[in-house]
Amino acid sequence: MKLITYIIIFSLINNLINCAGTIKFNYSFPENFKKVTSQNIDRKIKIAFYDDGQNINNSNKEELESLKTGFQNQNIPLKIENNQNKFSDYDLIILYYSVSYPSGFEKAMINTLVFISYLQMFITLGVLYSVDFNYKYHKIDVYNSKTQKETSISFTEGIQKEDGWAPFLIGKFNGEFSEKHKRYLLYKRSLESDRNAIVKRIFSEAN
Repeated sequence: MKLITYIIIFSLINNLINCAGTIKFNYSFPENFKKVTSQNIDRKIKIAFYDDGQNINNSNKEELESLKTGFQNQNIPLKIENNQNKFSDYDLIILYYSVSYPSGFEKAMINTLVFISYLQMFITLGVLYSVDFNYKYHKIDVYNSKTQKETSISFTEGIQKEDGWAPFLIGKFNGEFSEKHKRYLLYKRSLESDRNAIVKRIFSEAN
């Protein structure tokens, strides 16, 4: 009888580990973002990202690809410019895109909460689901070549991963499987809307 119980428990744990959970992204924008989301984009505006050989790196490469996709969704090309002397050829230049993460006490608290969450999931064999969350702090420096004005645009991205039987079922029937994350992506339309808001916020600096 004990052997059968152990086999059942092992099977449940094994299936729990291998079943795909969910992932969702939540963006937190400053108040001034709301003013630009309803504005139309002037597609005649020329924009480029300045790369001096060091501005594109492993810490921001993924974010730049996401930003590039946002521009493509608006039918606007995002070019790469390596020469500062050609800044006047563009209306806007993205000088730098930096990403930072929680550190110190904030990071320690997040790690502790995530550990407790996963521990209770395994203790309850997935009846209680686990939550793994983190934050990215984005900062985009934009330069208007006409006004010679430089502006910093900041916002926060929350990434939340959930594992357990409930997230698996929710993702299976309400999400879209992401090969990149090996999870079910939730609220894809909301994610696309937020990324479009970032593009519009950048373009607002051309006015």
